[in-house]
Amino acid sequence: MTLQDSILPGRPAPGSLGIFGGTFNPIHTAHLIIAEEARIRLGLEEVQFIPNRIPPHKREEMGLASEEDRYLMAALATADNPSFFVSRIELDREGPSYTYDTLKALRDRIPRLFVTNGIVSLT
Repeated sequence: MTLQDSILPGRPAPGSLGIFGGTFNPIHTAHLIIAEEARIRLGLEEVQFIPNRIPPHKREEMGLASEEDRYLMAALATADNPSFFVSRIELDREGPSYTYDTLKALRDRIPRLFVTNGIVSLT
């Protein structure tokens, strides 16, 4: 059975969670579209946006908004979608934000976990 066979689009699997990490400097419509498409196509119950505390791939001089401002922007942008939630997991952890560390921290608490990544991180 493939992943596609095990999910019915539009019908969330109980406990399924999508993780969408990023700098969100600022969060924009494309982030919301990607998250909603992933939620629908993968049958996710929730998509958790995780703003980076210290993005290891971006230098300080690149003009990042503060961690708290980026968190608040994400919270405001996702407020209208009851399936979206903004997590502080990386903001409250010391040091650079690495996806590996975040997934390691979440793996025991989340039965079905999917990671969503925006194309902007590949450019």
